[in-house]
Amino acid sequence: MRTIFFILFTIFTAVSDAQTIKAAGAEMDDNRVKEATELLTNYLKIFLDKRTPDYTKYWVAEDCLRSKLPDDMAYSIADSYSTYCFGDSKPTIFFARSFGDYVQLKTVFSATDSGANVQIWALTNHYVLYSKDGVPPHLISEISLHSDLYRTRRKRNITYHFPASEHFNKAASKKMIGRLIKIENQWGFKQKEIDYFYAPTSDALARMRGMDYNYSMDDIHPSGISYPEFNKLFCQGVGEGYLHEVLHIYFNPVYGKSPMCHAMIYYLAGGLGKDFNWFIDRMNDYLTKYPNTNLSQYETIISKDKFLHIDYVTKGLLCKMLDEKYGFPGLKRAFQYATVDELISEEFGIEKEGINTFLIQSFKKYRS
Repeated sequence: MRTIFFILFTIFTAVSDAQTIKAAGAEMDDNRVKEATELLTNYLKIFLDKRTPDYTKYWVAEDCLRSKLPDDMAYSIADSYSTYCFGDSKPTIFFARSFGDYVQLKTVFSATDSGANVQIWALTNHYVLYSKDGVPPHLISEISLHSDLYRTRRKRNITYHFPASEHFNKAASKKMIGRLIKIENQWGFKQKEIDYFYAPTSDALARMRGMDYNYSMDDIHPSGISYPEFNKLFCQGVGEGYLHEVLHIYFNPVYGKSPMCHAMIYYLAGGLGKDFNWFIDRMNDYLTKYPNTNLSQYETIISKDKFLHIDYVTKGLLCKMLDEKYGFPGLKRAFQYATVDELISEEFGIEKEGINTFLIQSFKKYRS
């Protein structure tokens, strides 16, 4: 378990709700700090009450125009559960200081185990901007406040956001968009406007989102997270060509309830920066190392390989087999089944008792 120990000094009560959020170590001689602390406290309390805020009341117009979800930190650990709700301890504002026309506030979201060790879920930076034209103070994102540190590049329907230190790879973007156009045409998808945020490492991506730390940073391999409702995604280590997360924005609204949705994306676009054949080979290696693996339990197996999601890879193989056997109609038909066992029975004539042998043999057949 990751543990962090620290001491907070000069603890004082946050302005609006002492029972929900604590504040510590802030410079209370500045009235703007008090006002900014109250603004953030009220904002976080909305999430803690399991409600969705009216972002336009809290965030600057620039960020609200950029996205319907202007808060790049709000769902940084999970795509459907707010970062601000992680932990069993009260969120603590442990730093608040005025800098020119804005106030910076740092908040820790944590939990404590039975041994009194502190588990940190997130360390966030919120910036409250004070406008010179009389507009009330509002939160502003890292990429808007420090815009000189980031770049934007638009290619077709994708607007890329990335650190200024990164060189934009036109070839990678062109290749991915070419593949995307073919999938749009084949599946009948309408083109979507997408905000695509990327950075070379988990640390750089976290900074770009406004965070000093979040739990998902501990996974340093190439990865990403998408928000289909808001047409935006974040990824690390895969640059401009992470088709996997882009496809979630297309497929999830239409096929998200199907047990084959994520698997179809694995088959079409791979994952973790690898193509699908890489996963087939890795699964074969896994089955050699763990010969007692029962693939008929594909949906519940806990993989001993952190790079191998057995459920998605197994279902992805079924997509590959349907594609080779029937072409696109077979792939489209995969979404008609309520369960994968039903798909295997109807499409391949294999009943429950034969699924394990069938899948193991199929993986061997498709080894590179």
